[in-house]
Amino acid sequence: MKSAPTLADGIIREWQRPDYRRIDPNGWLPSHVAQARKFVLDKSMSAFMADLSYISLNAAATIAKRRELVEGVRKLARLPHAVTWIEYDKVEHRRRVKEVYHPEIDASPEAVPDRSGWLLMQHPTLETAFQAIHCTSHAWTADKRIPTPNSAQFAYSWTCDDGVPPWPRDEFYNQPQMARIDDTERTRLCMPAGILTGVLEYDTPSFAIIRAPHFSAGAHEIAKKELWAGNSFNALGELAHDARYLWSLLATINDLPTSLADVKQDRGYVSRGRYKKFSDHTVISLTVPEKRYATVAKRALAIARRRGHQVRGHFRKDRWHPGERIWVREHVRGDTSIGFVIHDYGVTHPVDKPDDAA
Repeated sequence: MKSAPTLADGIIREWQRPDYRRIDPNGWLPSHVAQARKFVLDKSMSAFMADLSYISLNAAATIAKRRELVEGVRKLARLPHAVTWIEYDKVEHRRRVKEVYHPEIDASPEAVPDRSGWLLMQHPTLETAFQAIHCTSHAWTADKRIPTPNSAQFAYSWTCDDGVPPWPRDEFYNQPQMARIDDTERTRLCMPAGILTGVLEYDTPSFAIIRAPHFSAGAHEIAKKELWAGNSFNALGELAHDARYLWSLLATINDLPTSLADVKQDRGYVSRGRYKKFSDHTVISLTVPEKRYATVAKRALAIARRRGHQVRGHFRKDRWHPGERIWVREHVRGDTSIGFVIHDYGVTHPVDKPDDAA
């Protein structure tokens, strides 16, 4: 079978197979991945995503500062589009984590999928509410890695203000869970927000686990029984730190020195007797030298911890349609928990001085 150029293409092709109708009878997942605006991080940007989340976390010296940092990043984690797909090189990301931050973790090819990504959606009526479905290029069966693109049976949701996510919470997942401390054998009880951000002391009503929209209710119940039988598999633990990686990227991606390159696909595949082209996407590349990773990540930290302030409605250039502008609504940016700044705007017009001779 022809290899898919991106994880998004792999998900679209795989989840159109008849076997998946028992899980996703209406083809919700492949159709939403297909319509999403797609971003693909190159190797350098994938590695930098590790620095972005760990350098900022390590800069927080106390538990209170760590919680404060995560809160600040959450409140800046907005989507560039209502339906967005972001994928990255998981091997390169794990290599960087092992090389610099956690030398004890397993970064071997047998333990890491080639690619990981998120299908991200904004709530249709609440602009400050979002959800993320984690997807990956490989699955594991009896400790064997198989190249089957798959997704989590749950999604995690958050708001970028102090509100509560509007989707129904799945109480099965939103219970305190046992989690490891710093990749040691020691464990402690913590909430899902602590597991998925990697800051075990963190919890907020603005974060919740929900059922993934593409899993039917019946399939979701079966998945919970199979994956959690005897507590042999911790689905949340498998995604430890995932939300912090995503939020750090979303919070700073528009302020980093990156370059975007559109990729148009001319290849395709046959599905259900029809020829379909692979998806176009945008490649995000980091443009700073590797030795300056830490400098840029610290700058990202400063952005994430900026005090809350009102941003007036304004026009900005539309990157997707050169020469056009779009309207950005008035909103609050920054972390209101560390203060709020009110800007006053003076609108003036130069007045001609009176003519002395008049």
